[in-house]
Amino acid sequence: MKTKRLTILLTLCVASNFITAQGLYFGLGGGYGFAAAKQTLGQDTKVTNTGGTFSAEYMSHPISLGKGINAGLFAGYMFNPNIGLELGVSYLAGSENVFVDEFNGSSDKDKYKANMIRLIPTIRFTIGDKKLQPYMKAGLIIGLGAKITNEYASTTSERVEEYSGGISLGFHGGIGLTYALNDKLSVFGELAANYQSYAPTKSTLTKYTVQGIDQLPNQSTYSIETEYIDSYTVNGSPNFNAPSKSTKIFFPFSSVGINIGIVYTMGSSK
Repeated sequence: MKTKRLTILLTLCVASNFITAQGLYFGLGGGYGFAAAKQTLGQDTKVTNTGGTFSAEYMSHPISLGKGINAGLFAGYMFNPNIGLELGVSYLAGSENVFVDEFNGSSDKDKYKANMIRLIPTIRFTIGDKKLQPYMKAGLIIGLGAKITNEYASTTSERVEEYSGGISLGFHGGIGLTYALNDKLSVFGELAANYQSYAPTKSTLTKYTVQGIDQLPNQSTYSIETEYIDSYTVNGSPNFNAPSKSTKIFFPFSSVGINIGIVYTMGSSK
């Protein structure tokens, strides 16, 4: 019995030392992503109609809801000095995207803003063993808990609609440099790219006013809620006590940006 216990204890100690000696690391970081692979969700217009003179200007305005600030935590394990696996958890706080319709000086605004939690599993490749180490990462993005808010405001009315539900899959890649401050701590800077789109499963009208008067109590469930599915069939009159249905819509979430952060390595940097 003593021999068995001693064997188990030695095995655990060796395993613990092995995991620590190899590159188990943790870190935190954040940065800003600029819109990439943009799509057209709307356009800007400028209309003038005064004194019998009419002119209209229409301007393309492609966007990506992946533009914005991101921050998160990550952990990884290097199997050898050059190859490892990493898992990150990041929160995207998207920037506001505004479409403007102008008519004789007054304007209507249609705003889109999004946030999302991203799980990012990647393979990490590192070169060199000195203080300054270049690396690259490639893997997936799994988007969870996404919410898109669409706010429309004119001189007479306001509408707010929220899109949510569903999981988004995409691809992540990055190249960067780490600089070792000591055996345990390093700082890094990287150029990161995300290729991603998101299809919500439902939307809800959360605000609707006309001349400052709340109109939501007068709306049916059919007008307030929408379910997004691959296909549907209409037979007869709609059920106004149930959500309406629509085919899926895909919103762009791609970005290219810069991240910085700090890394703590459990084992020796050597």
